[in-house]
Amino acid sequence: MPKIQLCYPGFVSKAITFSIDDGNLAMDQKFMEILAPHGIRGTFNLTCSGNKLSDPTYRAFYEKNGVANHCKGHPMVFAPGREYRFSDEALTDMNADESLLYPTADPRIFHCYPYKWRTYTDRDTYYALSEQSRTELLEAFGPSAIKDFVWPHGQQADPVLHDMLKKRYRSIRKTGSLLDSTGFSLPEDLHAWTYNAVHDNLLRAAALYEDYPDDGALKFFSLGVHSVDYETNGRWEDLRLFAERMGDRPHIYYYAPVGEIFDYYEATKALIIGDKTIENKADTKIFLLADGERVTIAPYEKYDL
Repeated sequence: MPKIQLCYPGFVSKAITFSIDDGNLAMDQKFMEILAPHGIRGTFNLTCSGNKLSDPTYRAFYEKNGVANHCKGHPMVFAPGREYRFSDEALTDMNADESLLYPTADPRIFHCYPYKWRTYTDRDTYYALSEQSRTELLEAFGPSAIKDFVWPHGQQADPVLHDMLKKRYRSIRKTGSLLDSTGFSLPEDLHAWTYNAVHDNLLRAAALYEDYPDDGALKFFSLGVHSVDYETNGRWEDLRLFAERMGDRPHIYYYAPVGEIFDYYEATKALIIGDKTIENKADTKIFLLADGERVTIAPYEKYDL
């Protein structure tokens, strides 16, 4: 039996993508002005707003890229077992109290001090908001566009909510920069994955990935987490250097949105490798090496070894 090695499209073993939160159009456009000319693609995670989605410029930009649900209102969910105290007054610098939550324009969501941009709500409301944004994003970007969810504020401590979301989404991303701690492996659990690098360690992570040896397994590299981080921290030059170093190399890297990489990953799991044949049980063309020879197997077809 020949030695079989799975590949991404293009017969490469390393993928590069990005997962960028919040839908900051001006910063996301600047981000893509640097990455797109070098062929680097990825996914933008949108908190979703009816006003934004009705803007043709907004929709035209994001429909060129992968899109994921980042939950309407960008809230935290109340932590199980913790007691919360609420104020009837709007949050101001004069009345701010870290022990209280303050009302927002949406009566279901509450501000937290000192993080005025951070909001909280209960589990059922959180799920309803995620469903609302999912519906709006599907209407804007198509009936199969939203398969993935990204936690606002990282991985939140409500296992019941997590299980509810798992039933709705193919993948769920949390927060945390992995660098090479997993050997750049594809996530073992697609419902608890995270990215490898952010603005301040991007070049270091890229160097580690570039030099990582081919061990026969598919590799995965994602950068995050906000395009505005490059503006705030003066790191646009790092992003340019990353694009010049890691882009324009389709003979080495597979560039795709997160969802396309995960779709392909899931399709490879449907391969049936026997002593004399390999059968592709998925609706996706699979690329592999058989004793170093390039092989493609069409959807639902067999290849004789």
